[in-house]
Amino acid sequence: ETHTVYFTTTGFSDYVVGSTDNSVPQLDEQTINDVNNQNIDGPNDPQQGNQPQGHTEYVIAAEGSGFALRRNYDPDNTQNPTEFDLRDGDQVENDAEIHFDSSVNGTSFEIIVDNDARFLFPDNGDSFCPNEWLVFEGIDISGDEPYAINFSRRDEPVEEPPHFFVGQSGNEYGLGGEYIGEGDQLIFEPFNIGENIPDDATINLSNEFRGTDTVVMISVNGNIVYVLSADEIDRGFVPGHWLRYDGVTEDNNGITVNFTTIWVIQIAGQTGFELTVVDEDGDPMIPNYAPDDFEYPFVTDFGFDEYGEPYTLTFEEMPYMAIVRAHNAVFTMLLDEDYEFIPYGDNEILYPADDDCGFAFIWFDGMPYIDADCIRDVAFDIDGLGEDDESMYAVTIREFDVTDLSEEEFAQFSDMAATGDYTDATPLLGLEIDLFKDGENEPIHDPGFTFTITLTLAEAIDLEDGESVFLIHMLEDGSFEIIEATYDADEMTLTFETSSFSPFVICKGANGESSDGTATDTTTPTPATTPASTPDVASENAPAAKGDGTTTTPTPTPASTSAPSTGEKQHSIAATIGMIMMISAAAIAIYNRRTHEIVED
Repeated sequence: ETHTVYFTTTGFSDYVVGSTDNSVPQLDEQTINDVNNQNIDGPNDPQQGNQPQGHTEYVIAAEGSGFALRRNYDPDNTQNPTEFDLRDGDQVENDAEIHFDSSVNGTSFEIIVDNDARFLFPDNGDSFCPNEWLVFEGIDISGDEPYAINFSRRDEPVEEPPHFFVGQSGNEYGLGGEYIGEGDQLIFEPFNIGENIPDDATINLSNEFRGTDTVVMISVNGNIVYVLSADEIDRGFVPGHWLRYDGVTEDNNGITVNFTTIWVIQIAGQTGFELTVVDEDGDPMIPNYAPDDFEYPFVTDFGFDEYGEPYTLTFEEMPYMAIVRAHNAVFTMLLDEDYEFIPYGDNEILYPADDDCGFAFIWFDGMPYIDADCIRDVAFDIDGLGEDDESMYAVTIREFDVTDLSEEEFAQFSDMAATGDYTDATPLLGLEIDLFKDGENEPIHDPGFTFTITLTLAEAIDLEDGESVFLIHMLEDGSFEIIEATYDADEMTLTFETSSFSPFVICKGANGESSDGTATDTTTPTPATTPASTPDVASENAPAAKGDGTTTTPTPTPASTSAPSTGEKQHSIAATIGMIMMISAAAIAIYNRRTHEIVED
């Protein structure tokens, strides 16, 4: 049975759907039909798709005796991901979000766009989405509050290929950029030798040569391929392939701008990685330009360099393959505009030789192996597999909260623990543990063999006499099992065995065995599994329709303390399992949403 929730929003981030006894506004029938048919503008527009949209975040913050509009670090913006203060005249994207930092609390601001008041802080909230391209015009604090944050509208910018010029700096010729300076003076800024020139760039003679008889030759790999002439100063050279600028020579033959053909690999992402580039024989290719202290495999703990830019390697021969491994993540790969989801292992990416322009950009969105503050490390052994076979598998861990439970939910946990002869049970940590195999793009629920998993905890578990640690494991069929665990208080490690992967809840409780803070019995645990034949909870809990179109949700029957063989007991436990799975889905959705966005974009 499917239920649909309609809502309006001015920004995109995370949402929690809940219920309330208060009256809520009802959407009119036409609006609902438009949403269902995706006939409205914005994220539901079928032309735009219905995927989460990335955006740049800005913040209004106190700075010195005034205030600044600051662009936050944005790893999704590979062109300019770093943080900086905006200057007058800087543009703000149409999908931006402008937040108000805690440092400005107690001060009121008004956002003005073309002299039109658009937003008042704090009365209208602490986040403003312009939904159109703006130009920042400064923050006026000369008058009384609210201080004015001024913008003007601008047309959406059109990205144009780069434009470079052959000009003169002093008595020397060079390649560089030029702009109009003070007093409408033409300023030429030469590049350093070694500058990379994109395939779609245009190279012209500088305007300073207009009306002269200047002729400049373009040499690529020692061959003259083009001639620039002041007689046709508006006609430029487009290389069609990435080049390296090697400087300008002047001799009896004239002025020559020298280039070498190069192949470029840029790589950036959300987490660290390892990279090796090889030729057709599988031999590592040494780049002629690379980050400092470069060696294979190139290993970094961050997805961007110290300046917030992608890592760049250039080669004088076309690479055959880039081998990328995210050494602490399962991740999504992007090569140029072709998306490919490769969850784990060595990702062998062929350089795009077809229609080659000498450039490949590799981007990945990562999920750390451990995304849980409560876990410091994880290790595992696989029964019956050698070290080489084990290296093909990765375990990822995410945390979900199981501590904020109602009395009824807590009682249901106690009933689940009682199936393993545990009393006074307390849920401590919720962990979504997934298993990935090299080359497979979905987590594996049942691998067909037993894993011994050792977790190093961030904090010690406080055990009273008679208490020990155990796990409640939610199984894929809706049932659960109790898993005995070995807790080493000195090392703060927890070891257990499992043959399947889904949500686990770490608990403590009394089961008649003594606990003095040392390691408990290390014999192989024997899971106690509930019967697989549970009642059809979905059909029993199906809400009854009322004449006014509303529905009611039955309240779960409180768990009894009798043996777990009754239908009421299974019903109660199944409801708790559903509650835990719903909580854990919040963490899962973040990862799945990202991968879905990449795969379907």
